[in-house]
Amino acid sequence: MLLPAMVLLVLPVAYFFLNSPTAGQAGNTLFSVALVAAVLNMAAVAWGVYTLAMRWLRALDASAAVVRAALGPQDRMTPGDELEALRQGVELMAKQLSALRGDMRQRVAEATDELTRQKQAIELASQAKSRFLASASHDLRQPMHAIGLFASALEPHVATEEGKAILGKIQASLATTESLFGAVLDVSRLDAGSVQPQVSRISVPHLLERLRDDFQYEAAAHGLRIRVHAAAYHVESDPVLLDRILRNLVSNALRYTDKGGILLAARRHGDNIRFQVWDSGIGIPAEHFSSIFTEFYQVQPVRQGRMKGLGLGLAIVDRLARLLGHRLDLRSVTGKGSVFSLDVPLAEAAASGGARAMESPAASYARLDGRVLLLDDDEEVLDALGTLLQGWGLDVTIARDGTEAMRQLRQPPSLVVTDYRLGASETGLDVVDRLRHLFRGATFPVIVITGDMAGACKRSVAEQAYPLLNKPVQPAKLRALVTRLLRRDSASA
Repeated sequence: MLLPAMVLLVLPVAYFFLNSPTAGQAGNTLFSVALVAAVLNMAAVAWGVYTLAMRWLRALDASAAVVRAALGPQDRMTPGDELEALRQGVELMAKQLSALRGDMRQRVAEATDELTRQKQAIELASQAKSRFLASASHDLRQPMHAIGLFASALEPHVATEEGKAILGKIQASLATTESLFGAVLDVSRLDAGSVQPQVSRISVPHLLERLRDDFQYEAAAHGLRIRVHAAAYHVESDPVLLDRILRNLVSNALRYTDKGGILLAARRHGDNIRFQVWDSGIGIPAEHFSSIFTEFYQVQPVRQGRMKGLGLGLAIVDRLARLLGHRLDLRSVTGKGSVFSLDVPLAEAAASGGARAMESPAASYARLDGRVLLLDDDEEVLDALGTLLQGWGLDVTIARDGTEAMRQLRQPPSLVVTDYRLGASETGLDVVDRLRHLFRGATFPVIVITGDMAGACKRSVAEQAYPLLNKPVQPAKLRALVTRLLRRDSASA
């Protein structure tokens, strides 16, 4: 590239000297130099062309060598055959790539089939686990339910302080076992996908009032109070699952609150009703907000004298809220308390009525009055629950099935407490229907107690709007419900 530039510079100068009057020998010399430079420039261009041609020839030889190696030993090819050989080599490589692609597709398909088989095996194992737990839970709940009832029935017969202390520890241990057992089963059923929401219309005040009544004894035992502030609205949700969410939140609030109390509130928020559980407890540091909804996570140890847990309550709340599509929120100030919020779709407002504050003290443990029909096909449960109800002052008629109940009753009962399944072909609801047919015009409340966690049981009971208690039942919760229903029935009589 340097020689062409020199020529371009020298030629004009040479032309000037040759045409100058003073041009002489120097001009001839300069012209000669320019001529030599032009010759050299042509030689350089020729050398460049030669070098480039050699490079292309070497590249062609290398390609031909690759093709010959791919095709294997052959007779010596002429230069005219090398392009054909190159074409054949390209076709061969294309065939090899196609074969490799097919092999990769086959391997991917085999791996996908294996993953599908493993996924199906896991799903079958999960379904089998769910069926086993559903069956085992019913059998395990029966003796636990009976033990709890016997322990509570024993309480009035223990006179010494030492005996009362021992009995109290037994009851506390039973309550802890029952709570943990139920939580583990709930998480297992949610993981197995066996919980299917059954949406219906729910009265907001009735839901919160029932929660208050169920927890007021436990709250009073710790010097706390429960208040309800609810407007007369209705929401669309699964009544059993929504009750479980709020129940877990209230239980968690009581566990970590030492003074003050709990407020259950429900206010309209756009197209939703915002349920809120307020407490004046220890609060939750902000850095723990994202972790408290995971299994087995506890921010602080449970306060002394409170029921211990596994850290599953809020995990169940989170899973149920996501299952129902309800937005869950948390606000908390350490040392001042927390508020959990749940947004549930509004159904349609009930008749006019503004927000009302409701609070009632813990009901007394005075003797109750009424005739109770107790139905259960388990001898231990029947004996334990009958003893407990009689200890509360109730007149109890026990029966193992509908035929025995019909034979014993001469007048309608004040209350029916029945197990859901009474045998292979009869349920407590069937017996209740027979009683309503026998005593036409009589009205009496019904409590269904069951260890059957299947969805069909819950749906059947929910359709009748009967209170449903899962075994093992806490005696205090049962007494609160019995007291409320007997008072409501006597007030309407």
